[in-house]
Amino acid sequence: MKLKEENFLFVKVRHFLILVILPLFLFTISFQALGSADEEKMLEKKADFIFQLAKDVQFSQDLGSTYKIGLLGRSREIKSLFKLLEEKNENGLKVNGKSVEFFHFRRYKKVKPVNLLYLSADEKVKFGDLQDRLGDEVPFFIVTEDYPFGTSMFNITFDEEDNLIYELQENIFERKQAILSKSLLSSPKRIKTFDAWEQKFNKVNAMLKEEKKVTEVQKELIDDQTKEITEKSGVIKEKDQELHNHRVVLAVILFFLCIIGGMSYWLYRLNISRKEALAEVKKKNKNILSSINYARRIQEAMLPPRKDIESRFGEISLMFKPKDIVSGDFYWYMNDESKTMLAVADCTGHGVPGGFMSMLGSELLNKVSRLVEWNKPENLLTQVDNDIKRNLRKEGAEQTSDDGMDISLLSFNSDLSKVFFSGANNPLLLIRGNEDFLFRGTKRGLGGSKRNKKEFEAESIDLQKGDVLYMFTDGFQDQFGGPDNRKFMRKKLCLLLKEISSMPMKQQEEKLASEFDSWKGTGKQMDDVTVLGMRI
Repeated sequence: MKLKEENFLFVKVRHFLILVILPLFLFTISFQALGSADEEKMLEKKADFIFQLAKDVQFSQDLGSTYKIGLLGRSREIKSLFKLLEEKNENGLKVNGKSVEFFHFRRYKKVKPVNLLYLSADEKVKFGDLQDRLGDEVPFFIVTEDYPFGTSMFNITFDEEDNLIYELQENIFERKQAILSKSLLSSPKRIKTFDAWEQKFNKVNAMLKEEKKVTEVQKELIDDQTKEITEKSGVIKEKDQELHNHRVVLAVILFFLCIIGGMSYWLYRLNISRKEALAEVKKKNKNILSSINYARRIQEAMLPPRKDIESRFGEISLMFKPKDIVSGDFYWYMNDESKTMLAVADCTGHGVPGGFMSMLGSELLNKVSRLVEWNKPENLLTQVDNDIKRNLRKEGAEQTSDDGMDISLLSFNSDLSKVFFSGANNPLLLIRGNEDFLFRGTKRGLGGSKRNKKEFEAESIDLQKGDVLYMFTDGFQDQFGGPDNRKFMRKKLCLLLKEISSMPMKQQEEKLASEFDSWKGTGKQMDDVTVLGMRI
């Protein structure tokens, strides 16, 4: 009788182990193995990217005999990444012909000068403090992970599909005289706007939160089952609890199945919610784009028709190339019985903010031009300057906004034999035969927060038949490109305009567009571009 009871107990325990413990054990092992494999892939991507990045950023200064790469942090991930890089370096890695040394700094105060320093946002170290710490002993740049957009020099993260993406601050690299490869600047992995970065980051955050919730639920389940098994193992040993143990096992199995069913339903609902949210975002983006396009049409309607200008001056050359849909540059024209005025202006910023400023500037020019004499264009600029400050409420000392515009303004007499030029941070170029004359204007803009008491000045120019006049904003001259990815520069633009000044005006326009596109190449356009030329 005793032997039968022991056999019955053994059968119950075996059934319990097969139905509960074994599935949980296999699930835990497979989940851990999957997580470990994903972590190794992420480390491999980071290691390869860091090494490639060292090749894609070149300094004009001498780096010494070796290229130094440092990792800052005490986390397990940093240690694993350092170990992986050291293993790769056993084969003799080279950066631009130089041997590579890797350094692991456990604390911020231990950091020494290196050419490339990598750290994650978990270290909670400010970018400015790192720059001060590294000093000027050797050329360097800093690579961060998961820093807020625009707060670092070179920042990486991973999107929802575990693809490495990045954003960089070109102006910081320029100050350090570092040259970025074209592949780095134009890579589809590069995120250029805050909205795009935020969208990627939010998606990843949402996925991490989901994974964390699932992991916590799984851990709770495993802990509950472990506790249950421990308790029931003691109960199973008691003969009088055999039936009770059987019921407990069935209840646990049903509970586990209910949890799985509940989680499946929750994930299903979550997926539906994400799809609905994505559809809503796409709809809003479409509406925003439609509004911006409508703003472009309004701005185009605000600009003077080309035929009106040509009816007064003959054929003109006009290159008007906005960086975005809406432009911060604009050109302006008015003509009545007593005077003819023509202007080219560059407002603060580009895109929608610049577009708003251009509309304000054009409206103020229309209003004030009726009140000033033709030979006093400097008075027009003074009044527009005051009106901009008043409209934007900048007369108080506490204001710090720099909204305003730079402008070149021409005012002609009735027979176009004389012109008065007044400029606010914007020039006029006169080509007369083989000679060129650059009138720089007053060194201050309209609007802005700085208290500049300098008066606007005007220059009187007696015109001759065949003279060619050019007004332009700084978009063309500030465009990066060419073999060394440098700015085009104003001097080179003036030489180009002098070279083409004898061509027909339409042909000049085509030549300017061709030269700009050739210089820019595959790079991005840096600013709005406007060049306006006319022949007397």
